[in-house]
This record gives sequence, structure tokens and C-alpha cells, in this order.
Amino acid sequence: MTPAMVSSELYGNYTVLKNYINYYKEQLSLNVTNNAESYKNKILNLAPSLGFRNMSKNETFQEWIDELHIYLDDMENDFNTYGLHHLGKILTGYELAEEVVTIVTSQTKIYDQLLELLYPKLSGLKFYDDIQGNLKYAKEADRLKSFLKNYSSRLVNGSSAKELNKEFGILEGTSLYNSTLYCEEIILNIQRNNEWNAILSALNGRYVKAGLFADPSYGDSIPTGYDGYASDPTRMPSHAAYESAVRIVDMLLANYYEQHGKWPELTSLILWGTEISRTEGIGVAEFMYLLGCKPVWADNGKVLGVEQIPIDELTVTLNDGSVVNRPRIDVFVSMVTNNKDWITWMLTWSSR
Repeated sequence: MTPAMVSSELYGNYTVLKNYINYYKEQLSLNVTNNAESYKNKILNLAPSLGFRNMSKNETFQEWIDELHIYLDDMENDFNTYGLHHLGKILTGYELAEEVVTIVTSQTKIYDQLLELLYPKLSGLKFYDDIQGNLKYAKEADRLKSFLKNYSSRLVNGSSAKELNKEFGILEGTSLYNSTLYCEEIILNIQRNNEWNAILSALNGRYVKAGLFADPSYGDSIPTGYDGYASDPTRMPSHAAYESAVRIVDMLLANYYEQHGKWPELTSLILWGTEISRTEGIGVAEFMYLLGCKPVWADNGKVLGVEQIPIDELTVTLNDGSVVNRPRIDVFVSMVTNNKDWITWMLTWSSR
């Protein structure tokens, strides 16, 4: 089992510095200028000794301290591994609660969902895009994180999601309700650690079930105790791989069009399984985009299916900057892989 991923939080003089900032802003809002000036001097003296830059002559103290505040928030919100890898270890208590938060925030949009519950007027904003790192919403961000940590701790200590959802007014059938059920599922899967059983089965020459080797934050790798494989085909093509494929295909088609004055009727691809795995599925994404299709992803990055791009949205930017519409391009594929998911998907896509 991988060690728990926990929020790093602040310590020592970093905590002191953040307190100085909070005291400074509080005294400033109360118009106690002498105290505010005292905290200002403390901040100016302490921050550089902790690795933050000195204030420049071309900025105000408010601009500098806002950047410092964000710098400390980023440190506090970072994640670190808590301990070492331990064969057969089942996380409990604080470690388990923190790991639940890490996984559920990586695999779902639970912070956005909580934002809608706790701050309906902010509905539509995104936690990572609009709230975190924005000093205007610092209190809201802290409350959201505290709420989720408390919720996770209570689950670990024996409360059920159903009980907690009733207490907090989380309605059944909502996305947030489903995310809280996923928190319960995470706990159960971590507790079903099968590592020692798998080791003993292998030593006895018995079958060990195959499964994904990955950080639980990014892949469905719990419960642990599998004969592992390293890549997750259910997440290919990734968002990044699809974006890369679009650039590659657009460049290919632009060059062909400029050289021949027309679009290719057929193109071909050679897809090697190892190359697909190494590039997160760029080759598969090229196949899709040539046909004028794109993946449909779940919030956690899994590929759920495929959808056609409307023909009027299929455009190519030529080297002179002009934008032209292009047709769907037929693709002949030579594929070397034993991954049944890719083969099934590609046959399904090409028949649509």
C-alpha cells in the first residue's frame, strides 16, 4: 500500500508568519494602525529568512503581502507522503481520513459540489480555478477544506454517509451525495487490503488476479494486492494526449492541403501497444480526431465513450494563418496490441 497522502500544513516560523499576516489584516480592519505597523515590520523581517523574496521598491506592501499570503497557502495546501510503503499495511485513523480526502478530491469534483451546498450564491464558480489561491475567497476555501476533512474523519470513526448526509442536508441523487458514497467506498477498499494473501498465493503457485499499479489518487488501484500492470487503458487517450493529437493531425493536414490543394481521402497509422501506453494514447487520439471524433471523459479522467465533432467545427489553420474547414478523413490502422479495450473501442468508433 502506498503511504497516505496528507496536506502538508505549516509548521514552526511559517505558522508564526501566517499568524502575523492574519493579525496585521485584523488590526488594519479595526483601524489600530500602531499594532498593524508593528506586525508589518515583523512580517518584513521574518519572511525573507524563510525563503520569500524581499519587497521591491516598485510595489506596495499590500501587493507584496498578498503574494506572500498566496505563497504560504500553496505550501499549506501541498500534499506529502506520510511515511513509507508497507506491505500489507491497512491505513487507519488520521492517515485513512487524509487519504480519503486526497483520493476523493482527485477523482471527483467534490469541492465544487460542496461550494454549491455551503455557498449557493457562489454556484458556478470552480474551486481550483476561482476559489483556491484567491484571497477574496480565503475564508470560503478554508471552510470547504475543513468541512471535507471533518466529514472524512467522522466516516473513519464509524459514522455512515447516509447519517452524515441527513445531518448536513445533502440530498440523495445529487452529485455531492454520490461523491460522499464514494468516500465510503474508498474506506472499504483500503480496508480490503489483499497484499499478504496475494504474496502467499503466488508463492504457492496459485493464480493472482491482475490489477492496476498506480497511486490511488489517479487510478482504480484499491484494494491493493494484484499482479500489477503499470498503465491504465481506461484513461486513454488522456486530455493531454488528445490535445497533442489535435496539433499533430492539424499540422499533417495543413501541410498536405498546401502541397496538393485538396484533402487526403485516406491516411494510415501504425499503433504499437507500448507506444500507446507510453504516450497516454496519442496514437488512438489521432485515429479519433482524423475521423472527426473526440473522447468523452468522466470527471476522474476515465474515457466513457466517443462523440462526433460537428462537421462545421472541423477546421485547420494553414501556415499563412487562414482557417479552412476540412472533412472527416478515413483511417487505415495497423495495430499491434493485445489490449481488447482499445481494439473494441476503435472498431466501435470506426463503425459510427
